[in-house]
Amino acid sequence: MKKTILIVAGALVIASCSNENLAITSQESSKTEAMKDFAKAMKTMTNPRNQATPEEKRMKSYPELSERRKDLLIPSAKELIKSEGISDAEIEEKTDGNKGAIINWALNIYFDYKKTNNYKN
Repeated sequence: MKKTILIVAGALVIASCSNENLAITSQESSKTEAMKDFAKAMKTMTNPRNQATPEEKRMKSYPELSERRKDLLIPSAKELIKSEGISDAEIEEKTDGNKGAIINWALNIYFDYKKTNNYKN
């Protein structure tokens, strides 16, 4: 009788863990490529070669991103915005080509996605 109870308990634990992994996997797979690329681009900002230089830190606009650092994020930010069905012309019209506005727009999309999907990287 004890063996049967232990076997059933073990099976329940295994089934429970496997269901949890399925939920995490399905949430990951629903994340778009553009979302992944933008997250990867944001993570590259922490690389030593992409951090603010001493000259950039002395600028009046610091801690705002320098043009060099914005250029690292712009391609993936635009792709993320376009993945929402927005054209290049609309992006240009709404932001006037302002790189900071494009990045902020992409960040809003990214964080809205994370909030609605309870996604944590």
